[in-house]
Amino acid sequence: IDAIIEDVKSAMMLRAEDKGIDLQFNWRTSKPERVVTDPVRLSQILINIVGNAVKFTEKGGVTVDLSSSD
Repeated sequence: IDAIIEDVKSAMMLRAEDKGIDLQFNWRTSKPERVVTDPVRLSQILINIVGNAVKFTEKGGVTVDLSSSD
């Protein structure tokens, strides 16, 4: 999961910086030891969600809160 989050963060950070807004990713719970998912699909979903948030944010910033449940 760390690699997926870092890829999304890297891809979106430049867009956020170009707009002059802050972009943060915060874990609200402990990170799961493993996640069973399609990494390509999860990455696409996160890029779409975060990309839209950055696109439609005029000032301030975007914060992505991450959490897991057992």
